[in-house]
Amino acid sequence: MIGRNVSNWLEKIKSGNTEEKNKSANHLLGTSEWYFDDKKVASAERLEIVKDLIELQNDSDPIVRKCVVYLIGVLKMPSKSVNSLLAKMLKDEDEKVQISAVWASGNLGKESAPLIPILSSLSKHQNREVRWRIPWAFKEIAMIDNSLSKVLIFFSKDKDSTARMYALDAIPYCINEIDSDIKKAVRTALKSKDESAGAACRVIQKTKFDWKNTIKRLMKLVKEDNLDAVLALCIQWPEMVNEPIINKWLNNNKGYWWAKGLLNGESVKV
Repeated sequence: MIGRNVSNWLEKIKSGNTEEKNKSANHLLGTSEWYFDDKKVASAERLEIVKDLIELQNDSDPIVRKCVVYLIGVLKMPSKSVNSLLAKMLKDEDEKVQISAVWASGNLGKESAPLIPILSSLSKHQNREVRWRIPWAFKEIAMIDNSLSKVLIFFSKDKDSTARMYALDAIPYCINEIDSDIKKAVRTALKSKDESAGAACRVIQKTKFDWKNTIKRLMKLVKEDNLDAVLALCIQWPEMVNEPIINKWLNNNKGYWWAKGLLNGESVKV
């Protein structure tokens, strides 16, 4: 059962009082998935809340619209109506609403697959948070769609490092055909000085492809203490566990469960 405060805010957000709606929306934006799970809010009650929220999608107050989208993502009750609402909110005139809509799309996972074309169309959005959340959402939706290759490569070149990182992280979850363009994007990212290098290593960890021409660069990253590079080498080429530099690194980092496992001859999945 929902607590008294949240229940009151959900009622007041439906009221005709603009100030009251805005205040309640701000309060509700402070709730979380944990709250509804901890309260053991049943599916039937969640559906009723979502039904009421859908009725508010055209509210003139962007804070209310943002709240609607946020709670849709929190409650996780996907449907055609929910996807229609999110499709509309992804094109909202207010960037904060759009940001929330991208997040909600990703949080609903595979059920948001129909929204992939709209998400892709926002790849040139001026707001960096909209942009970096899109490849994050692709990863969460985790729908294999090789047509996303061009979009992810585009994001891998974004001026924002977080967008570049998430673009690379999404590749193993969305692409099962590693073409020359993806390979080039990964190799380029391995040379970066930010979190993109680790993300590129994770692509190598999670995909079956001939990555031999990245070994030299991965070894350099190992010397820079990049644990993702260690994993990439040991997963792609198990014999690398015995390579002196890698073996030393693993012995010095047995606190990682996978490091100890690799030293014991176990295969590691990430």
